[in-house]
Amino acid sequence: MQSTMLLKSICLEIEKICRNFIWVDNEHDKRPHLVQWKKCCQQRMEEGLGLRNIHCLNRAFMMKLGWGILNDNTTLWAEVIRVKYVHYQTISS
Repeated sequence: MQSTMLLKSICLEIEKICRNFIWVDNEHDKRPHLVQWKKCCQQRMEEGLGLRNIHCLNRAFMMKLGWGILNDNTTLWAEVIRVKYVHYQTISS
């Protein structure tokens, strides 16, 4: 998840598994959802449970990777990705 852009449908499926874990005792005994999932994903300071939205989390990981590729001049992995895919090479001193 930290290095691959997930489809929205996969993110929704992961969230469905998380919701079932919270609200279901077992597969045959389903209970009604007492709180909206949107409310569960709010921060605790905002009276939520502090759970993460999988789609937003995946996008944040992708942005972090992109930032590292463009701005990290000290690591080999970023240099290889820049040269191979971005065609952007830094001049090393």
